[in-house]
Amino acid sequence: MCFANFFFLKLVFALSSVPGWPGKKRHAGFHFPSLYNFIVDTFEDPKGEIAKKNIEELLKWWNR
Repeated sequence: MCFANFFFLKLVFALSSVPGWPGKKRHAGFHFPSLYNFIVDTFEDPKGEIAKKNIEELLKWWNR
């Protein structure tokens, strides 16, 4: 699961206009550590049964 979190963070970074990894961790008002924490929280503690099922399906697909 840790690799998936890192992948999603890098995907957002790659799709952004940031010329390099932001030293201040913030670029154009976007805070990369907050995004990472949000992704980790979503995977580790999904809110509700539908979210839990979606995360399980995503991880099953990711690990195939």
